[in-house]
Amino acid sequence: MRRVITLILSEANRFLMSVSGEGGRSLKPYEAQMVWAVLEVLPAETSQLVQAQLAGRFFVDRSNPRIHSLHFDRRDARLAVADEGFDDALFKLSMRVDGKRQTGRVTYYKGYLFSVETPKPEKTYRDAEIEILSVTRASPKASLAHIVDRLEHGRGEGQG
Repeated sequence: MRRVITLILSEANRFLMSVSGEGGRSLKPYEAQMVWAVLEVLPAETSQLVQAQLAGRFFVDRSNPRIHSLHFDRRDARLAVADEGFDDALFKLSMRVDGKRQTGRVTYYKGYLFSVETPKPEKTYRDAEIEILSVTRASPKASLAHIVDRLEHGRGEGQG
């Protein structure tokens, strides 16, 4: 019964976020552009797994104006990227947005696409001309989500 109530409340929350514009069931064009830029540099098998993840049902939580996290309705273990490097992975994107350089981020967690992170709020990218200049692998500690988590909860035992 508790699981059913949790599921109902979760779906109600997603509905309210969709109506308010703080969430949705598809990637915005600039988010998709960033994700596909990363897919192009991944090995073919890994790229295919992530594309299969995106073909399923998911919800994009945009309540944070710069960190948009994906929540998959069903996590099929067969679609998770098995490479240990995707347990917590970050790709930095060097971008030109309306002529100005910016750094975006795409993260993976436990083998699934986890977030699209931008240095500016969503409205900056709505009608912008975006050019992806390069995609590089970086330390997951450089993700905005990790930085926010560290600011909110402090450093854990033994962390530098």
